[in-house]
Amino acid sequence: MAGFIVATRPPNRRLFLWRALKPLGALCALLCSIVFVLLLGNGVFGDVLISSDATPSPGAYARLAFSLFFLMWVVPFILYGIAMVLVHVFRTADIHETLPPLLATVLVWELAVSDLFTGAYDAAFFGARMALTFGAPLSITAVSLWELRRLRSRHGITERQAMLR
Repeated sequence: MAGFIVATRPPNRRLFLWRALKPLGALCALLCSIVFVLLLGNGVFGDVLISSDATPSPGAYARLAFSLFFLMWVVPFILYGIAMVLVHVFRTADIHETLPPLLATVLVWELAVSDLFTGAYDAAFFGARMALTFGAPLSITAVSLWELRRLRSRHGITERQAMLR
């Protein structure tokens, strides 16, 4: 997405950056809440659960009770945040209508190249390995090109218009 935004001319660049704020904000909110819970768990639960003393102090139990109450309060927000991330982060069409097929094509070919270099299907014979490695990228590329053609023919939406080129 960053490459798509950088490739556009300045009038559209600001618009696409503005549209990308919602997905980025949803993703950042989810990551921050998970990091917060992890830090809370390491800081508070570590004193009580991993203690060198045989009996923790009453203050440690109070912190544990407060932390458990706080976690019970935070967990619904985290679950709601996960739902919002699924709604907003994967809605790249909000930035521009041609971005989902372009992004799908780039990501699937990137995965195919990584499969080639990591030897993901070395145990399979050559024909199966080629089908497993290149089958999904070729089919997704075909569907993406079909989607781009339909956007151009039915709605007049092209990548060049998005980038003002």
